[in-house]
Amino acid sequence: MIKWMAIMCSFMFIQQGYTQQLEGYLSVDSRTGYSTNTLLTPFFGEWDRSSPSSYGYISPMGMLMFYTGGLSVEAAGGGVFETFTGDRQNLFGGYGLMNARYRITDSFSAGIESGGSTISTSFDRSMYWAQPVLSWSPTLFTRVNARIGSSFRSYGNAAAGEADEETNGQEDEVAGRTRFDLYGLEVETWPNFSWKIQAGLYGDLSAPADNLSLAGSVEHRVNNSLRLAARAGMDQYKFQFATQNGTGGGPGGPGGPGGPPIGGPPGTGNGTVVVEDTDRIFRIGVSANYQVHRNVTLFGIADQLRLNSSVSDESIQDYQLSAGVRFTIRPSFGGGTKAEPDWRTNGSQVLRLKINYSGDGQLYLIGDFNDWEHPGVPLSRQDSRRYVAQLSLDPGAYEYKILLIEGDEETWIDFTDETITVRDGFGGENGLIIIE
Repeated sequence: MIKWMAIMCSFMFIQQGYTQQLEGYLSVDSRTGYSTNTLLTPFFGEWDRSSPSSYGYISPMGMLMFYTGGLSVEAAGGGVFETFTGDRQNLFGGYGLMNARYRITDSFSAGIESGGSTISTSFDRSMYWAQPVLSWSPTLFTRVNARIGSSFRSYGNAAAGEADEETNGQEDEVAGRTRFDLYGLEVETWPNFSWKIQAGLYGDLSAPADNLSLAGSVEHRVNNSLRLAARAGMDQYKFQFATQNGTGGGPGGPGGPGGPPIGGPPGTGNGTVVVEDTDRIFRIGVSANYQVHRNVTLFGIADQLRLNSSVSDESIQDYQLSAGVRFTIRPSFGGGTKAEPDWRTNGSQVLRLKINYSGDGQLYLIGDFNDWEHPGVPLSRQDSRRYVAQLSLDPGAYEYKILLIEGDEETWIDFTDETITVRDGFGGENGLIIIE
């Protein structure tokens, strides 16, 4: 019997584990804050510091995730209503996202990301994009993403369209629509359960070294409820504009995919002078998320930016402070979440466990290998639904469970019928792994 179970475990070493085929959630975010530049407010994403103001928004959102074999598909959609104090017009709109990926091997996957959004405020703006993505995981706790594709943007008023002409976007055959061919390279790594580090380089293929963005973040999970994060980045926009008769000045409107170019030098005399300018925006920010209940999360955010221009000594600084609450519910599809653990060995007694789970909270592995000490070995979250852990075990048979902790609630995750299990003596089941 033990030998038969060992043979079955060897098959598990080459199989992928999945929780269930269909999952989803509904959430509502609300936030209130104060900003000196609309570039720092959610959803607006355009440079406008003409009237610093308080703001508030509410955004409902829904997501569905389907996966089978090596294929995973995620679709999300939502809306937003954002209001400002003072003379600034309110904003409302909607967005949709769809991502599909196929895992080619344990280390490589390929897919496509696409989406679109539309907002209406003092101007109307529509955006949509599609980007093929390649992912490489050299280790269980590190992943590299490379993407390339096009983004299209159009405005419903002349002012925004004229500003777009100052950027490096390609004019599309559809009137009023601008195309940006973009690239991105991202690295994510998890040094341990408590820390997550991300870094990214993004740019415009038409001018890879001129228009680009650098971003990095560090997230620390203090405990099951509290997460802290810090981020920093730099956006660079290089462009040309003309001054006439000493009037000077730049385009002063919305710019590339992430913001300006803005500003410009004083005029230099009669006639027309073409001036090249490089704007750099430096950003820093911190945030905190605290889960007070399995359905309720509080969050606070602080951001600051500084703009430097190559043709001006002026340095512009802006900031935003905000706080909000997120309410989330997760409907059950087909009897709830179940886990099919994927155990793999590297030829010694070192085992790696991989579990797909897309819910909230934190997963722990508890069993004979740690004398069932609560809460157990934490699984590191690699993405929206994949958790991993690594153990060094001597030969033998080990029983285990997977514990889910959400705030102050604890739940055992059930196993699928394909998982080797034994009765736990309390009406439930333990997973079983055998090391020879």
